[in-house]
Amino acid sequence: MQGIEARVEMNLSFSDETFSRKVSEICQKEIPAEELVGVLFHGSRDCAEANLDSDWDLAIILRKKNPVSLLKLGEIFRTQEVPSACFPRILFLSEMPQNADFYSQNTNGSFFAWHMRTATVLYGENPFDKMVGPSPYQLALSLWQKSQQYTGEARKAILRSSFTEKECTKLFKNVLKTMKDLMMLNGRYCKTKSQCLSSFMDKFVGVLDEEDFSLMTRSIDAQCTVRDNDMNKACMRLWKIQESVYSLFLDEIKTKLKVDFLTSNDL
Repeated sequence: MQGIEARVEMNLSFSDETFSRKVSEICQKEIPAEELVGVLFHGSRDCAEANLDSDWDLAIILRKKNPVSLLKLGEIFRTQEVPSACFPRILFLSEMPQNADFYSQNTNGSFFAWHMRTATVLYGENPFDKMVGPSPYQLALSLWQKSQQYTGEARKAILRSSFTEKECTKLFKNVLKTMKDLMMLNGRYCKTKSQCLSSFMDKFVGVLDEEDFSLMTRSIDAQCTVRDNDMNKACMRLWKIQESVYSLFLDEIKTKLKVDFLTSNDL
């Protein structure tokens, strides 16, 4: 139990700078230089937008598939002094297509390749910079698939009669992610939550009322944690915001991807 408690405490005390230095040292020491292509740091912590519960998103790229190296890395990250919320994504250069249209991780489609180009290189090179694409069509499709997932999760959550702070926080995060993807669909990349909300308000005037904006702003200021006297009310409002943003997303998709949707006449 002491080991678990120590690693939880480490999550709270680790700075991004300390983490970056530690991981870089581990990889250079434990992985042969001829095998290691690069170590990339990405996600909310890389953008300085994380809270205490956020994961440490890390990608380690090896030159070719090697089960021995994979098992060794697992042992390293189980025993070394790194945050317990950090377990890296292992990628192999030999499995990465030259065209980003054909690449995906966690059902994110070609967006993932685009996203990884914004990562911080802790060691070596970023091979995602060498990929071609993604094409506008594939990028738009992958953004749409992500927003479908976020909206589906919101609709499942809203069936509950009561909400925890954790569930409310997830709703808030998904709203922001959908806004961010919608802005990206319109050619605007927003790295921070505040930039995302501001760009959305500028682009889609009148979609959010004052109470919507106040809830979103309070949530951002609280580091992704929704703090509201009436949790159910806050979650219901977040769900309605999610539905409004997704409707805008569908309008964009109809134009950009020329998608036809089913109607009663098709049944």
